[in-house]
This record gives sequence, C-alpha cells and structure tokens, in this order.
Amino acid sequence: MEQNKKKGGAGRVILIILIVLVVLGAAGYFALRAFIQSKIESMAAPDLSSSFAQKAPDFALPLTDGSEAKLSELLQDKEVVVLNIFASWCGPCEKEFPEMEAVYEKYKDKMEIVAVSGDLTLDSMDDMIKYKEEHGLTFPVGMKNESIDSLTVGGFPTTYIVDRNGNIAYARTGAFQSGEEFEKVVTSLMGGDYKGKQIASYTFLVRDKDNNLFPDIQIHLFSDTVDEILTTGEDGMAAYFTEDAQNLNVEILNLPEGYTSNADGITVGLDSGLKMITIVKK
Repeated sequence: MEQNKKKGGAGRVILIILIVLVVLGAAGYFALRAFIQSKIESMAAPDLSSSFAQKAPDFALPLTDGSEAKLSELLQDKEVVVLNIFASWCGPCEKEFPEMEAVYEKYKDKMEIVAVSGDLTLDSMDDMIKYKEEHGLTFPVGMKNESIDSLTVGGFPTTYIVDRNGNIAYARTGAFQSGEEFEKVVTSLMGGDYKGKQIASYTFLVRDKDNNLFPDIQIHLFSDTVDEILTTGEDGMAAYFTEDAQNLNVEILNLPEGYTSNADGITVGLDSGLKMITIVKK
C-alpha cells in the first residue's frame, strides 16, 4: 500500500512538472512574441529624406493564389500601387483593411493594393489564405520576402505608396485613421496631369499621461514656407494633409495653464501617420 502511495505521489509530481513545463513553454512563446513585436515597433519610421524621388524596389512577392505581384508589371496598368506590410495579430491592421477595401473597390481600375505579412512568429501562406478569406479581402495578399528588405518596417502596419513613375510618393507607420484619409492620399496621385510629388498626411493626438484627450487645442505647423494652425476635435485629434511634404516644426498655441508639452521636440516630415503630443503638468 505504501509503495502504491509513493508511486501515486511520484505520478502527481511528474504531472505537476509537466504542467509547469507547458505553462513555461506558453509563457516563453508569448514573451518571445511580445519581445519581437516591441523591437519592431521601436524601429525608426520610414526614411525618405535622402531623395525626393526615391525609387521603390521592383519587388516580386508571392501571393495566396500562387501568383506573384511584381511592381514593374503592376505599373504597366495602374497609376498607383499600395504596398501594405501587416501582421495577422495586429489590431490596427485589421481595423484599416475594410477602409482600404472600400477605396480599392472604387478605384481598382487605377490602383492596386498588395498586402503582405511581415509577421515573424506566426504566419505562413496557409495563414494568409485563411486571413484573406475571413476578412473578405479582394486585393492581393501574400508574404513578405527579401525583395522588399530595403524598405524600413517601423511597426505594423507600414504602408508605402508608389506612383506611376515607380517612385515612393508616400510612406507611413501606423494605420490610416479613416477611409477618407486613405482615399485622399491615393487619389492625389491619380490623373492625367500628375507629374510626380511627395505627399504626406499626419493625425495629431493630444493627450496627457493618463490618456485624457484634449479638444480645442491649437497646433501650429510652420516652416519657411508653411504656416498652418490646426484645432483638435472632441477626440483630441487634428489632421493635416499636404502635397508638398517637408520638415515642419510643431508648437501648441493655447496650452492649458500650468501645463507643458513635448510638441516643441516634434518635427514632422515625410513620415506620415499618427503623431502623439503629450501634455503634462509642470
């Protein structure tokens, strides 16, 4: 009897050890995934400052239908090519896809969207096939490869928009805030009078460290040639779009009394997307 108890006790110990190993294994997996995601998100934003007309790499990316998306071939028929680099577990990516899909349906005779997974931990082509079907996406979806390694991925999603000349006309880290913003960007690159330009769009979010939002804040954007004042809405946001992308200084004109902000340290340029302005008590 005592021997059977010992055997039972040993069995329980083994079971406990196995459970601990499984838990640690899962924790290790999620810790690794979180670490990789944090590293990606901490990378620099796409940098186009070296050249106004930076050529896009002539990528060749495998798609879920077994074909290949090659940039030079797409530009034979399209005025605009959108390259969206996403991850299947990325919430903002998932949120912006329906907006992109709606715009794509309106302009797919003039534009192409190629969405590819940059996920380092989970994705395979089978995952992408399932993702495309579940999200009802009609534009091409596939996998990232070395043909776009020269492009900076500053986080998910990262979007590069290529004009008819094969130049990168727009780059952003972070999701588009609305379908209207995405539509404005792509349509500005369409039309028979297009000669090539660098465009940018920014959404400023003003908040404090407790994530309280601040409406009616006046944001001043300025340079030698630009002098614009934006006002945040009830959501604490203000948007700016320009077809003449350049470095702009940022300041807040009506900070609440007793507060300071990081706006003076922000310079916006060719890297479009969400810009966080944090205000704090002195």
